[in-house]
Amino acid sequence: MEIVLLLILISLLGIMAWQDFVFRSISWFLFPLLFILSVLYNVMQTDVYIFAFNFSINFLFVSILLLLLSLYFSIKSKRMVNIINKQIGLGDVLFFISAATFFSPVWYLFFFLFGLMLSLVFAVFFILLKQKQSLIPLAGIMALLQICCTSWVIFSKQHFFYDTGIINWLNV
Repeated sequence: MEIVLLLILISLLGIMAWQDFVFRSISWFLFPLLFILSVLYNVMQTDVYIFAFNFSINFLFVSILLLLLSLYFSIKSKRMVNIINKQIGLGDVLFFISAATFFSPVWYLFFFLFGLMLSLVFAVFFILLKQKQSLIPLAGIMALLQICCTSWVIFSKQHFFYDTGIINWLNV
């Protein structure tokens, strides 16, 4: 059951990445599917309390980040700015929230930062190719990264629900 669920997650993430790269948008119903399947997998592997704690911290991180981003653009323009669909797409925000269900807080921070760095590399590559489209498929890039993480889980049997693995790896 675990492998089947992970393969469904990979397929779903692949569809999301494809849609974001090709159409620069993702079908709305894919986000609740990703959220529900990730929650189901996480709760099957840990327990509800660990999931609730991890998701709460990750959701708080995303909320604070979006609030600070909104505050920055509001101060810059000297008026209140709604950043959704102007500076960042709604699909990107929904993806951040859905992906928050798959990782412990430290792993989510690494996933988030690495995803943003990959997006920056993609943006530079995009500028060098002088593409007309100025939108960056952030959710698509992060979906590809989550495919890599999910594949890692399948082949290594190491999950991203506990911070102990990464803390030991970092020797903190």
